[in-house]
Amino acid sequence: MKVGRPDQRGQFRIAGLPAGRYLAVAVPSIEDGAWNVVDMLTRLRPLATSVTLADGDRKPLELKLANAGS
Repeated sequence: MKVGRPDQRGQFRIAGLPAGRYLAVAVPSIEDGAWNVVDMLTRLRPLATSVTLADGDRKPLELKLANAGS
């Protein structure tokens, strides 16, 4: 699991991911440690975008902000 923050243009870059299938989701904010809570991940899963990366892939994604809930 990796977390990124936007740059000045509002873009995120997540580097160093090995090849594989990932779920990506953008949330306006999230409480520290909430990424490790199964209930939070379960709520975010249907809002996530799936992406598959091969070695060396770079793929742009357009994500809409999801409400992480509380």
